[in-house]
Amino acid sequence: MDKLRIPSTKKTCIISFGRTYEANESEIINERVTKFIEGRTGTANQSNEMWVQNFKAREKVEKVQNCTQLNRDLIRTIIKQVVTKLLETKVALSVDDKTWNRGAELPFNEIIASIDKNDLRSLKNNCGGLQTLLRNHRYIFEVVNGRVKIRVPKKIVETAKYKNKPCWFFSNHPDGCPNSSELCVYKHDKH
Repeated sequence: MDKLRIPSTKKTCIISFGRTYEANESEIINERVTKFIEGRTGTANQSNEMWVQNFKAREKVEKVQNCTQLNRDLIRTIIKQVVTKLLETKVALSVDDKTWNRGAELPFNEIIASIDKNDLRSLKNNCGGLQTLLRNHRYIFEVVNGRVKIRVPKKIVETAKYKNKPCWFFSNHPDGCPNSSELCVYKHDKH
């Protein structure tokens, strides 16, 4: 017998490599298994059924809950609402002789209060929540200690590995991208 731990889900799976006892010992083994499960789950088996009542094996395919399978329109809507809330407060940043509004750094409770309740409900039903969604969009947001702010786009001198991806700031931020197309890590597409 072996134990497989899945850290990302905090689940444990017990693996057996076949029967290691004689068939006539099965009742004793079932009692041991029942005690083991009851000790781990904190529930007692009242009905004398084998192992634990109400046991439900996990489904063959687990539902993905990291916000990658969400409707793209919902993602765009929530991102727009968060950016709008952050940009309400002007925080001017000087980048290459241009003034660029970075916006405020706000706690999650203020961000959540600014998002449409139906959008939040859809988000919570389908994935890990707002923090997961914002962290998945780390090229737009910085999420640290329960606070959110707009990330200042990097320059190509720092990294060039994203040059084939479109610059979100160039297309969506009211002030555009603070970097020139030559210096921006991302591609500036003129639509």
